[in-house]
Amino acid sequence: MYRRLDPNRPQLIQILKICLEQGLLTELRQLVFVTTAYFDRQGYWAELRDIHNMELTAARLLGDRAYEGWCLQKLGSIYKKHRSDGMNDLIKALKLYEQSLAIAQDMGDKKREGVIMSSIAAIYDDCHDYNEALRLYKQSLEIMREFNDLESESSVLNSIATIEYSLCDYESALYYLKQSMLLVKDDKVGEGAILNNLAAIYCAQGNYDKAIEHHEQALAIWQKLGDRGGEAESCWNIGITCVNTGDLAKVVEYMSRAVQIAKVIDHPSFKQWQERLAWIRLILVTELGKW
Repeated sequence: MYRRLDPNRPQLIQILKICLEQGLLTELRQLVFVTTAYFDRQGYWAELRDIHNMELTAARLLGDRAYEGWCLQKLGSIYKKHRSDGMNDLIKALKLYEQSLAIAQDMGDKKREGVIMSSIAAIYDDCHDYNEALRLYKQSLEIMREFNDLESESSVLNSIATIEYSLCDYESALYYLKQSMLLVKDDKVGEGAILNNLAAIYCAQGNYDKAIEHHEQALAIWQKLGDRGGEAESCWNIGITCVNTGDLAKVVEYMSRAVQIAKVIDHPSFKQWQERLAWIRLILVTELGKW
């Protein structure tokens, strides 16, 4: 569905620029809202940053502090998720989140504060500061439960599970993931993330068939949503897991699919995946005379 918009992508960007230049700020906001999923799921992340920077400018021109805080939070999420510049983008994300958090606190928006705390915790998780990440996640979890926000509670539980996984406490990680899955309901993106994390734990425990089963379930979700980044990552994960099962045909098949998609969407892992696939092909040709 989203691919049908590709021929009109330059025009969409131009229209947004015209809206900003002519002060059509409400129209810009509405257009960003309806096109964000397209840019994100098709992997046009540089343009996604551009349109949300335009939206942030519009929010400030409107003097809408709540809207400004939301735009800062959204930009932070984009820099964190699609960090083409590594640690520099993580630092940018953290600064954006901190600005958004300050606005939420000034406005007394405790629920928003809890959401942003979770986002900041994820930055510390990525930097391997697990104690600080857990502290912030648990504060966020208390707030989510106070507001009976089941979807956000599920997301935070999933995030805590990833830290337990990093600390090799797989039983605790499974516990939090299962709690998270009970709350996920109709959130397909959240369900896909939980399935990926469950697969990682089963793989770490040596249960490769179960890991592949969960990765394939996640892959089906990303394909249904049209999320090409998620599709590429699930394909790569299946290929990596199949290395452990000895199914070499599947290794090459899924890794190749991941690399093909990553090239099209300029995925941050494209070069790394391409090099690893070439190395695996070389080993297979050298040792087995295949591929």
